[in-house]
Amino acid sequence: MNPLIIKLGGVLLDSEEALERLFSALVNYRESHQRPLVIVHGGGCVVDELMKGLNLPVKKKNGLRVTPADQIDIITGALAGTANKTLLAWAKKHQIAAVGLFLGDGDSVKVTQLDEELGHVGLAQPGSPKLINSLLENGYLPVVSSIGRNRRRATDERQCRPGGNGAGGNAGRGSDFALRRQRHSRRQRATHCRNDRRESRTTD
Repeated sequence: MNPLIIKLGGVLLDSEEALERLFSALVNYRESHQRPLVIVHGGGCVVDELMKGLNLPVKKKNGLRVTPADQIDIITGALAGTANKTLLAWAKKHQIAAVGLFLGDGDSVKVTQLDEELGHVGLAQPGSPKLINSLLENGYLPVVSSIGRNRRRATDERQCRPGGNGAGGNAGRGSDFALRRQRHSRRQRATHCRNDRRESRTTD
């Protein structure tokens, strides 16, 4: 399948007016076009607000967030939780059948470490398109958070950032993501990723 990938920046999540306009446009698009849609979203503003409320420092290197091990759980909750579920709620409000995902669901995306100085950050590459294609074929709108999972180590957790190939299918360019090693080998962690794609609409 060849879905239209829509990339949403975190700033949009702070504006109900922008969200209303977005989902109204999505409804109109789905009514007049046969091409399916996939939303891939970040949520930097949600993360920054949460970090500020917890009095945690926000560090960046060359424009990329530095994510230490003691912050990855917070970032995962903000992106795969708060940001993702906010978008799902808006989809439901507009009677769009949407499914919330993270990049590791269905092994949709592979991840590798980007730079140790960035903490838990790495690159996202295409994995299996089966899950997303199945959802699209059945009329669902996948809403994918920028959280992924390292396939090399089941105990790693990664947070994604721009650069590389990622979700949606192996349908465009993806992003980097941040990594966290876990001390408990039996626990499997998620990873958060922010995807840049050639075929996307960007809202900052």
